[in-house]
Amino acid sequence: MRRAGEVLVKNQIKAVLRAIAPKRYDALMATRINRHGQKVMAKQGIPAITSAFVQRYGFTVLGGPFAGMVYITESAGSSFLPKLVGSYECELYGVLEQILASSYDTVADVGSAEGYYVVGLAMRMQTTPKIYAFDINHEARELCRSLAKKNKVEQKIIIAGFCDAAMLQKTLQGHSLVICDCEGYETELLQPSTVPALATSDILVELHDILKPGITQVITDRFRQSHNILMLDSVERDPADYPAIHFLPPEQQRAAVSEFRNGPQQWAFMTPRNK
Repeated sequence: MRRAGEVLVKNQIKAVLRAIAPKRYDALMATRINRHGQKVMAKQGIPAITSAFVQRYGFTVLGGPFAGMVYITESAGSSFLPKLVGSYECELYGVLEQILASSYDTVADVGSAEGYYVVGLAMRMQTTPKIYAFDINHEARELCRSLAKKNKVEQKIIIAGFCDAAMLQKTLQGHSLVICDCEGYETELLQPSTVPALATSDILVELHDILKPGITQVITDRFRQSHNILMLDSVERDPADYPAIHFLPPEQQRAAVSEFRNGPQQWAFMTPRNK
């Protein structure tokens, strides 16, 4: 009975925090999830597996759409080793190739972390003059700068902090691409009523129902009339698809390509119907 009472109080506190400070609530929940993932990775021996992989291959991304990227020595809030292996968010590889075949005037990545996507796109999108990388975490922004310099694309990327609706509207010029991975804040940011430029933008958004139940429904309802929506579901990795990790024991191969998420993940790729 006491345990049930404690849970009720905690849920009430969460509800109040979400109501009066939604951004702080989102950041708090994201931090808890990241800490959980770090604990699981430590138990799986990821530091030792990563060390063995780096000793053999160095810090170059071996596969995926950004193969050849020279990486830094850490990531910000997401799994590090799958990026080097070339398995990270492989569910998006088809969409990324479609994006890379398109021509954009502006790219904005909200929740850019250490810059895996912005730097990868800057390397391969020769016609994009500027790419904007927004992240509220100072350390993530510094890592993004380092990654951009390592790959000689720092002149193409503008790194900034918090992105609200006004900033996003100001940023999106011409034919735009928005990449959004901001831990639940997508419901506040991705609103055509406050960011009219979204109506004509391609949008790739990671949906965080684990933080805010119902986000997927809200976002898809909001863009259903203006955009074609492709839903992408997370899939289990098959180590056999990644020859670079075959030198590891089988159980370590599975850990090497795991992203240690708390549950199933979905993304939405939304393209304007009138394009």
